[in-house]
Amino acid sequence: MLFRKKIKLTGNMKTAKQLGANLGLSAQEVNKILKKKGFLDGKPGKYTITKKGKKYSEMRDKDNGYGGYAARGWEYVMWDEAILQEISDARFPGIEWYCDECNAYLNRQKGFDDHKKIWKCTECGNKNKISKKNIVSS
Repeated sequence: MLFRKKIKLTGNMKTAKQLGANLGLSAQEVNKILKKKGFLDGKPGKYTITKKGKKYSEMRDKDNGYGGYAARGWEYVMWDEAILQEISDARFPGIEWYCDECNAYLNRQKGFDDHKKIWKCTECGNKNKISKKNIVSS
């Protein structure tokens, strides 16, 4: 059983480093993907958020807490974790896959890849077809 969900913002904001922890990537690798997919523009250390990226991000200010000549401040980007669905290499981004037999959530099973035509559920062993025909609206 498969469900297509519109990507909804979660309100759970994360840095590129925190997003990378979910994907097994570094912050630099996440930023490269965000740039490649059109959410960032510029160069490392000088990235800007694109129009496409504004939906998922916000700029925050940080300072070192000192005043006078020792004062330092900088901006950084926080991303809504919904961006993970946009930057994933999934064949069917935004699709949540569930086992037809035991209803286990397949997307989080170790090694799950929706590029495969069949996924064997790690909980019950059922072979689930992963295809466009098996996607239903929620």
